[in-house]
Amino acid sequence: MSQQESQAPVAFVHVRSIGRIDDERNPITVVALTETVAEQLNVPPARVNIYLEDISAKNWANSGKIVG
Repeated sequence: MSQQESQAPVAFVHVRSIGRIDDERNPITVVALTETVAEQLNVPPARVNIYLEDISAKNWANSGKIVG
């Protein structure tokens, strides 16, 4: 996958969460995820892309039941 005209490795992380994505937690979360992904996948931190998605509990189901 290329990014910024480079063929070097790149990682894309998509985090979905119910009620845990917010302005207070996001900076801490992305630092921890970036460090972990970079280390475990041997990808430079500058090439780790993270997408945080807050899901409404009323739009999520588990075991056949709506969560919220």
